[in-house]
Amino acid sequence: MWALLPIKTLAAAKQRLSHLLNASERQGLFTAMLHDVLAVLSRQSEVEGIILVSDDPVVANLARRYRCEWMPEKPLDAQGLNAVVQAAVSALAQRDIDNIMVVHGDLPLLSNEALSLLIARHRRTGNKRLTLAPDRHRQGSNCLLATPASAFKFHYGADSCNQHLQQAAKSEFDAKVVLNTATGCDIDYPEDLVYLLEHAHGQVAQNTISYLNEQGIAARLDAGVSNLTPLQGRQYERVS
Repeated sequence: MWALLPIKTLAAAKQRLSHLLNASERQGLFTAMLHDVLAVLSRQSEVEGIILVSDDPVVANLARRYRCEWMPEKPLDAQGLNAVVQAAVSALAQRDIDNIMVVHGDLPLLSNEALSLLIARHRRTGNKRLTLAPDRHRQGSNCLLATPASAFKFHYGADSCNQHLQQAAKSEFDAKVVLNTATGCDIDYPEDLVYLLEHAHGQVAQNTISYLNEQGIAARLDAGVSNLTPLQGRQYERVS
């Protein structure tokens, strides 16, 4: 199993948090989350290799630090998340790498135990398999395992969980959904940060929690938590 992480320019990350965090804080938060995700992936024995797809030079430095492969986005000649992932998967297929887990970089609660469970569920009979770990709202696709990945069409965007399941049925992929707090916590809105702080225990999310505390963001959230939960009727688009 190879892990593929599509990563946008860090300076443009987490725009939905702009009313809570300034640009520097958003970049710092996303970088901290990437450190947490890459630390877990680099320790995962079932993961043969890790590919970071991005044009950001900071991501290239992260790839060297965690001994990942850096795949610049520009040579892929693709625009938008789906096209980039599809192009990256096609490039890997040319290297006979077609057992791929697409992981997003904003999953600070990710753990080796959760990944082992996910990968184990993906090891089942059948030539065409899809295993999906959605977000806690069951809308986004936080971790997606596909074999063969090059035969699957990706549908990241609004309600991608259902879009991917529909595509699996259309393409005759045997699809399974795995629910887990560790893979279900992606960070898009302030409510997600509150959820993270409530569920981060033990060794997970260490870089992210440290950053939130050091920057005073956790205290800021604690002071305004009554205004952040519940979602107050707002309809949020989960696009991972």
